[in-house]
Amino acid sequence: MASIVEPTLPGPARSRLALLVLLGVGAVLAALLYRAGGPPGLSGWWQIALVAAAAAITALPSVNRLLARWLDAIRHPSPRARAWTAAAVWAVSAVYLVGTARQQERALYPRIHDECSYIIQSRMLAEGRLWQKPHELADFFETFHFLTKPVYGSIYFPGTALMNVPGIWLRQPSWVIPVLLAALVVALSYRVSAELVDGVAGVLVAMLVLSARLFRTYSTMVMAQTPVMLLGLLMAWAWLRWRREKKWGWALAIGAFAGWAAITRPLDALGFAIPIGLAMAWELRRGSRTAIAHTAIALLAGAVPFIELQVAFDWGVTGKPWKTPYVMYLEHNQPGSVFGSGTAQMARSGSTLPQKQIYFGQLAASESAWRKAGVASWAGLRLRMTASVALSCAILLVLLPAGLLAAKERGRWVVLAPIPLYLLMYALNPFFLLHYAVPLTAAAAVCAVLGARAIEMGLNSPSHRRFAGTFLTTALLLLAIGSLPQVNARITDEPYRTPLLDYTQAALAQIQPPAVVLFRFSPGSNVHEEPVYNMDVTWPDNAPIVRAHDLGARDGQLLRYYALRQPDRTFWLFDRRTGNVVELGNAAQAATALHVSLGPPPDLTADLR
Repeated sequence: MASIVEPTLPGPARSRLALLVLLGVGAVLAALLYRAGGPPGLSGWWQIALVAAAAAITALPSVNRLLARWLDAIRHPSPRARAWTAAAVWAVSAVYLVGTARQQERALYPRIHDECSYIIQSRMLAEGRLWQKPHELADFFETFHFLTKPVYGSIYFPGTALMNVPGIWLRQPSWVIPVLLAALVVALSYRVSAELVDGVAGVLVAMLVLSARLFRTYSTMVMAQTPVMLLGLLMAWAWLRWRREKKWGWALAIGAFAGWAAITRPLDALGFAIPIGLAMAWELRRGSRTAIAHTAIALLAGAVPFIELQVAFDWGVTGKPWKTPYVMYLEHNQPGSVFGSGTAQMARSGSTLPQKQIYFGQLAASESAWRKAGVASWAGLRLRMTASVALSCAILLVLLPAGLLAAKERGRWVVLAPIPLYLLMYALNPFFLLHYAVPLTAAAAVCAVLGARAIEMGLNSPSHRRFAGTFLTTALLLLAIGSLPQVNARITDEPYRTPLLDYTQAALAQIQPPAVVLFRFSPGSNVHEEPVYNMDVTWPDNAPIVRAHDLGARDGQLLRYYALRQPDRTFWLFDRRTGNVVELGNAAQAATALHVSLGPPPDLTADLR
């Protein structure tokens, strides 16, 4: 019988009424999402046309029977078949993601602030360090989402950088490890869904994840969203093993994945870990004290090494074991941005860099405007952003509310619960950026597939259930395929246009090292394109071409510093507004050109804090 999952007897009339109500709610939400801009790509008519095409194809009896046989052939894979299929999905996804990025000619070097910070952190971890002493001229290297005082190092939790260390050791381009991790997310989406629902659902979920535009975008970027989604799926996979076998080794794995997630994106980690913890507690409610103790010890043992790493990082940077570098950075550079703060607590950035002041001013003004518009507008914006990222097209939202009806069976709620938990917890975060919702992509895909299952359950006739199964499977597959850029030319996976950074890459490639490039910021420059990151090294002075800020009258300090330590460096001035790159010559010549003195620097023994 052709269905997305094994057919079950229809529920009582009130369940069918609930299904109709939830589908109605989903239809209204889908319409609102589409009118608000929805996921970019498929137009409304194309979405309807694809669904209609699925209905027309599956209405043909011969085609319906053929599809039914194909679906039944993959519906109940053995554990061995699931493992091999997941491996194949991983390999195909990796090739597809790389091919798509190449096809769209995406810039595959770190460009946005977070990426640049993570890259330097990965390099430090590859050398066994989390931070370094501050540079003597720290102000020249101050940049976004990175500390130059009281230490030189990233502000971010080290989980993402830890995953990218192998790429540093193997000297691979920065996109290689992220692509492999993203492909593993797709494979685990299949593996977990195939066990919680069935093999057909696993394929559909994998396709829906792959069809989400921002997921593809971040598949080549050194960011935390893909790693934390991977760790959440690994937790779910280990939980499924533990639930069946109750072995402490699986509890140890759950603890390790949860601990790693906690030092990757803590709030997201809670969204994944809380449902699994509750499910495990429920399973152990009648267990022996020994079994409960062993499980608890295993969970803690798995998580402790990662927590210790974070505590060491906190203590070494902030002097407090529970105050993170991230919080310290926000308190100084983006006051009022710490979790639990409100717009009323936001104040002027403590940084003297104009680009940081402008950046935070824009961010704070945007959030304040939405909050002033009222709770409904503010919450609606966050819900729209989440749905636009987690879904490949608006029409899928029709199925999501109905998916809740099938959440209880086999513990599927554990995979779906992160969605409401995530939204509730992030309500306390002052800001909500578009890419924050990427980790919910797999959960949203599972919910959509379960919504299709709920429709089957609500039908009385076996023939109707058979048609619903083949129709909904085909419709979901067509919507996923139609959301791929190879099929829909309107879809582009590059939301970040960085012409200045592209130009910087080309311009610096023409400069003969060793050199120092001073970047001059002017009002009107794009604050989201920051070139002052020395990403090729863990210490600025080791860079073949040192990138530093042009600080006007203070430039003499930098010229003197390198004249004394690395006198063979030439100096260049890069005007970010005009794009002009001018050679200044050696330190003395540069001082003349910049009208600054090469006199003694100020007292460098002052407290850099």
